[in-house]
This record gives sequence, structure tokens and C-alpha cells, in this order.
Amino acid sequence: MEWLSVNGLRMRLSELVARGIQISLLCLLLCAATHAKQRYTIGVENVDYQPFYTTEAGVFSGFVKDIFSLFAQHSEFEFEFVPLPIKRLHDAYLNGELDLLYPDNPDWIPDLKDKKAIHYSDPLVKVVDGVMVKPERKYQGIEKLKQLGTMSGYTLPAYSDQIETGQIELVEVKEMLSLLQMVSFGRIDAAYVTINPAMFALKHQADWPGSLTFDPSLPYDLAEHRMSTFKYNDLLLKFNSFLREHAEQIEALKKHYGIMDIGG
Repeated sequence: MEWLSVNGLRMRLSELVARGIQISLLCLLLCAATHAKQRYTIGVENVDYQPFYTTEAGVFSGFVKDIFSLFAQHSEFEFEFVPLPIKRLHDAYLNGELDLLYPDNPDWIPDLKDKKAIHYSDPLVKVVDGVMVKPERKYQGIEKLKQLGTMSGYTLPAYSDQIETGQIELVEVKEMLSLLQMVSFGRIDAAYVTINPAMFALKHQADWPGSLTFDPSLPYDLAEHRMSTFKYNDLLLKFNSFLREHAEQIEALKKHYGIMDIGG
């Protein structure tokens, strides 16, 4: 009987130890769940738009990636980047297949966004969208502009009337470098692009002679690049706070990537 009592005590202790282990594991799981980051998908343009962003072999990188990585470090969020061609990106986003979109702007694709309740963050960067021409075509005026190329899916607010009336023929191209090459070789008159990435491509990627220049005498747009969402406005508010609280780090990243922010 004494042996059985000791044996029973050992069994009881084993049960208590096992239960203690189970409780500890449950606490660890609950703590992990409590501290787990909320994951969101961000739709991004699958174009070479350096120094802002680019995608190689499905991997998104550049200034924008670094900004969202920094945001993730200082928040309860983490992000999965989904690079898509611009037109498909807009379709996927507006159909609710993506949580967030970057870059976005209230003035872009207004017909597709009609009556949709979209929330926008404060701007991350402000850029110049304008016209690049061969040096000998600079300052010739809009009357001489017959063919204007741009990236497929881009919105051209400054030229919408001329394109609609047929005064200017719009030529859409998938890649920035190909678009700039068409202007350099005289296949089209000019290219409507974001100036910073266009200058980056000409400096670091172009392998043909000659150069292009920004023509400030032609209409141009000052565009703000924002993040947008249909339903995660709380995340946008925290992103806005992040932009204010980490302004110095963001400015340092802009300098690192050679980004000229228009209007600060």
C-alpha cells in the first residue's frame, strides 16, 4: 500500500508537471498571438521607377520599400508587396483584391474611381511629372507637340484636353527606358514622365548617344505620391504619424537615393 501511495504521488506530480507545461505553452501562444504583426498587401507598380522603386525577379526594392520597412519596424504592421502592371494593378485594387495601393493620388484615374470611398495618406513624396524632349525641341511650345508618349496606365491631367480632342496623339509604352529611347531616336516628339526617374534612367541605364531634357515651358504637374485604401483608415492615420515623427530618417533616405522632393 505504501508503494502504491508513493507511485500514485509520482503519477500525480507528473500530471501536474504536464499540465504546467501545457499552461506555459498556451501562455506563450497567446503572447505570440497578441504581439503578432497585422499583415497587409500593398499593390505596387511593376515598373523600373528608380530611385523610387523597381522589381527584379519578383523582388520589390528601392526608396519606397525602405520607407515601409521602417514603418513596419515602428508599428504593429507588416507588408507584402504585390508588383503588377499598372492597368492590372488598378483593376485588382479597385476590385478589392489588395489592401493598400502605392503610389496613388486623388487626381489619378478619376473615371475608374468614381463614387468609390477611397482614403489617402499624407504625401510621402512630391514630384514633377513633365515632358522630356531632345534639346533642339526645347521651348518650341505645345503647338509643335503632336505625339506624346507615356507609361501605360499613367494619367496626364495637364494634357487631357489636347488628347481628347486629338490635337496630341498619346503613345503608351510599358517601360521607361524604351519610352525615352523612342524620343531620343525621333520616333515620337516627347515623353511625359516623372522627371526624377527619367533622369536616373538616362544617367545609369541608357546606352545610346544623345540626351534628353525637361522642358518647363510645356504644361507639367506637381504630383503627390500617397498611399490609399478603402477600409484601413486607421493604418493611414498611423502612417501619417510615422511620416511626421520620423521625418529626419525619411529625409536621410531621400538624400541616400538622390531624390529631389518638390515643395518639401
